[in-house]
Amino acid sequence: DSLMMEASAAAYNVVRNSDGTLTLTGSDPAGVAYAVDANGIITNTALAGYSLGEAFINDATGFKAVVLISPTNERIIAFAGTEGIPDAIADVQLGWNQWIGEIRPGVPTTGQNGQDVLDYIQETLANYPSTTFNFTGNSLGGGLAEYAAYFAKQEEKKRQETDPAFHINIALTTFNAMGVMDSLN
Repeated sequence: DSLMMEASAAAYNVVRNSDGTLTLTGSDPAGVAYAVDANGIITNTALAGYSLGEAFINDATGFKAVVLISPTNERIIAFAGTEGIPDAIADVQLGWNQWIGEIRPGVPTTGQNGQDVLDYIQETLANYPSTTFNFTGNSLGGGLAEYAAYFAKQEEKKRQETDPAFHINIALTTFNAMGVMDSLN
């Protein structure tokens, strides 16, 4: 799906400015430079109309994800794939070190990781219970998207023990993912 492919590409290009706002640098896969207005809304490319909702960035591990919010309040959580040495280390570990926030086994960081993404999902559901979450990513990012979908579903099962009606609307689209789901099943 071209929208998810575009979102996956955007994950590589999200930047948190010194004032805390988010922007996209670079260009989409077709070479179109991203344009983001003062309200954080993307004004061109296939993501036109989506706003930059949140970014999860851990420079020590290479973990990087962006939340894109549609005009109808759906969320795309796109994970960046392999970009440098920290990501190459993560590739060997199927992204698990990035998901749990370790530079390497037993060496934690204080940066953001997968739990921050899961916390964001819970906070969003508290305010917007019918939100749909679309997880996406390419390669390593696809593996991280698989972790997110898996652990969101685990949280759903846990919550259903006390609230049988609880449900998280989840979609997963990956491109050349590492097969993390096979490891989790």
